[in-house]
Amino acid sequence: MFSEALFPLAESLSDAEQLLGDVYDETGVTMSEVFSDVRRRLEALINKVQGQEAYVLLFGPSRAANLHY
Repeated sequence: MFSEALFPLAESLSDAEQLLGDVYDETGVTMSEVFSDVRRRLEALINKVQGQEAYVLLFGPSRAANLHY
């Protein structure tokens, strides 16, 4: 599932948040705050898509017979 593929990324962001807690970016915001915001948004996305299914539909004429190699 898509949401399961995102779990390791959320964990990595949490680790980075802890490691870079006292590092500031050029605007004076701590990297901890930046990573925390990204992690919260990612977790919201994970919660939103968790358990949902996606379908891919293709429309149009089949031109497989017209392919030339």
